Amino acid sequence: SDELTVQIKIKKFNTIKELFLPDVMISAGSILDANFNAGTNKLNVQFNSAKINYKSMFANDLVFILNENDSTVLAEVSGKSFNLADSLKMENFNFSVKSVDRRTSYNLDWDNLKAPANRGELKGQIHYGENQFLVFNEKISATINDSTWNLQAPNTFIIEKNGNLKVDPLVIVNHQQSIKLRGALSDRVEDSLVIS
Repeated sequence: SDELTVQIKIKKFNTIKELFLPDVMISAGSILDANFNAGTNKLNVQFNSAKINYKSMFANDLVFILNENDSTVLAEVSGKSFNLADSLKMENFNFSVKSVDRRTSYNLDWDNLKAPANRGELKGQIHYGENQFLVFNEKISATINDSTWNLQAPNTFIIEKNGNLKVDPLVIVNHQQSIKLRGALSDRVEDSLVIS
């Protein structure tokens, strides 16, 4: 057969943690299902876990799904909460990516579903070139303690292979307040990245 199917259910992760992954902890009962079909060149993976810790970060009720074939990759990660630090977390989050050849579209959203509101959405595309990649921001919106900041207009920035960064005007607004980012970061003296 050209097909391989695997299911792994974690009963105790402590031994693996101690031997190989000292900064990671995965809760008992986590399940990994994977299927690869060599005839059609398709890979499907799903991982479910009540809790995953990495150093001080952790995620609750995490679901990861990956579907891949010859030229397309679809990936999605969602969960009840993702705690980046003591005072920084995303609740009810979903991050999805679709890659076809040299183009990737992404979407990240979260919502705490209570007052004060803490929610947001980031949406855009990445185009990969030979010596650079271009990030096109379609939407940036973040509400923190009921205060909402939005991307005023779609924006692009370019990251070159040599590390140079070029930013078209990026303007994020909240009523009469705004944050503006524009310019370039490079080894050229005449370049500057301005935040105002």
